Amino acid sequence: MTLKDSSLSFIGSFLISQIMIIFLLLFSYVICLLAGIDSSKITDFLDHNCYGYLIKSIFFMGGILLTFFLFNRKKDNKTIQKPSIKKMFLYILIGILGFFMLVPIVNCFNALLLHWGVKLSEFPYELNVASYFMSIISLVIIPAVIEELLMRGTILKGMKGYGQAFTIIMTAIMFAMFHMSIEQMLFPILMGLLLSVIMYHEDNIIYSIIVHAVSNFLSVTMTYLRVPLFINHWAYILLAFLLLIAFLSIVLYFTFKGNKTSKHLTASKIDILYFIVPIIIMIIFWIIINLNR
Repeated sequence: MTLKDSSLSFIGSFLISQIMIIFLLLFSYVICLLAGIDSSKITDFLDHNCYGYLIKSIFFMGGILLTFFLFNRKKDNKTIQKPSIKKMFLYILIGILGFFMLVPIVNCFNALLLHWGVKLSEFPYELNVASYFMSIISLVIIPAVIEELLMRGTILKGMKGYGQAFTIIMTAIMFAMFHMSIEQMLFPILMGLLLSVIMYHEDNIIYSIIVHAVSNFLSVTMTYLRVPLFINHWAYILLAFLLLIAFLSIVLYFTFKGNKTSKHLTASKIDILYFIVPIIIMIIFWIIINLNR
């Protein structure tokens, strides 16, 4: 894996995923046209129904998975290894602790966005017992596995020779950019730092998948249980600030600990261009998508 591979897989996965969604919509509209059904119903089904959302998720994540296979043809790229049972339980605990450390921080950030007049996106559909279990598939299992294969299994691998800090921080930023949402910037950056640290040091994607899945599971479950979140008390804001300092201190310690760049690996001007251009393209996409909200 090279920096060029990381860059191309980053922008390629987004573009291919969007093409997959466009194909799904066009196919659905053709079916509606032939069956004489109002096309707005299919859009509403895909966006606001748990079964439609699952179908949409499969197509979007299918584009990411396709990119993963395109850029992981080398035999020396062992992304998945046999995990340790003891470590699996450890990372389940880390996933739980990491999530609840970040919840107050993100709630305060979202409160600021609301104060500034930013309209936050809501959960796409009503959660009941049936849709909850469908959400475990579409919002927990599928994203945790496939997003990790892309971000930590491909993108991080290609950057690894350019320094530990660069690899971990840039992968976390790219992970956040991929979500294409204002309110989904802070949490993915912070969680992305944790996931990247885990993958960098363990070199086994199973552990980052576990932490990612635990985080997503807790998020969906809290939404399902309608857990009240208090964000307007000074003590809560102070707690969030202290948790942010603690979280960043722990993660950044492991990010910069033993940070070294390979003496045998330097980025060429072409590699740098391949890296910068996708970042710029994704920033443009991010601005366009969020300005149109």
